[in-house]
Amino acid sequence: MNNLNRYVVYQPQAVDLGEFYRQNHHRGVGYALSMGIDGETARDIVSDALLTMLERSDRIDGRRNPESLFFNIVKNRCYDHLRHTAYVNRHAREMAFAGMSYSEDADARVRRRELATAVEGAFGGLSEREREIFVAVRIHKESYREVAARLNLRIRQIDRPLYKASLAINRALERYKVG
Repeated sequence: MNNLNRYVVYQPQAVDLGEFYRQNHHRGVGYALSMGIDGETARDIVSDALLTMLERSDRIDGRRNPESLFFNIVKNRCYDHLRHTAYVNRHAREMAFAGMSYSEDADARVRRRELATAVEGAFGGLSEREREIFVAVRIHKESYREVAARLNLRIRQIDRPLYKASLAINRALERYKVG
């Protein structure tokens, strides 16, 4: 008996991707499930791998084993998914540990951080009196009369610092305005 018969040798041939899909879809899903991926995600990964093969069909020639290519794509997509899931879970735990809500998406968090930095920068350029008047009137909703009495000022002396503070903050936030 010839020893070469026990090795499987790939025989190059033209690939019909429709037939390839019918033969390998369930095997790809089973492979993804065996890697610990849930059913719906496994089907999505396999469909995505088959789409990738369809997009690369002009480069799939008789010299490459399409099954090997397919299962490598599935394996890599599974690893990517598992890595991403681990990252999201780790980040959610860190956020929970810090007492922050994870339901907020990343863009909103970045935007809020940028806005806070812009406002802090604008506040940094104001005098202490301007900051105090702005916070009292705009944040704490105190009346001009209350602020003037507390700071030992006349009521008309509230307008100018409040205007300067509002203008500085509006200029700092100008690049973030929509519309």
